Amino acid sequence: MKLNRLIVHVVYMAALVAGCQSAATDGAWSRATEDMLVQRQLEKIFKSQCLSAKAPQVMSIGEIKNDTFLVGNDSIDSMKSKIVSALADSGLVMISTAFGRDGRDVALPQDGKVVAPTLTLYGKLTQRDSRDKDGKPLHEFILELSIVEISTSRRIWYGKSAVGFSGYGG
Repeated sequence: MKLNRLIVHVVYMAALVAGCQSAATDGAWSRATEDMLVQRQLEKIFKSQCLSAKAPQVMSIGEIKNDTFLVGNDSIDSMKSKIVSALADSGLVMISTAFGRDGRDVALPQDGKVVAPTLTLYGKLTQRDSRDKDGKPLHEFILELSIVEISTSRRIWYGKSAVGFSGYGG
């Protein structure tokens, strides 16, 4: 019995790693989940006032690492896009979108001068799996974001948001 469960588990994990990520995998990840995690993090960033300097700062956007089995990289790109859009629309930061000759991020010209980023944002999406008392899968997704001041390497903001779901099968 235990061997059969182990084989099923290994086959299930191999299918996920091979890229068979779909809505049928317990229905745990959706655009609504993505939106919820992003919105919670943005609310925390704006409430913290870490970006409330007098002049807008320049921010580069680093990697948001995907440390999950159920979430595709297209969802990570979508989350990143939503974060960038909200931060840029806030007027609190200018998002670095160009690269200098040395490959480093630079912002759009300001008074004829190119401005290097002063901040960078990066993060990680992780997944924790467990089972409830009836053996049904439980999935928790955790989005962690950090904003770092580049000149000092000092983290000026860190936030963590989690959303959990009970699976439909067992």
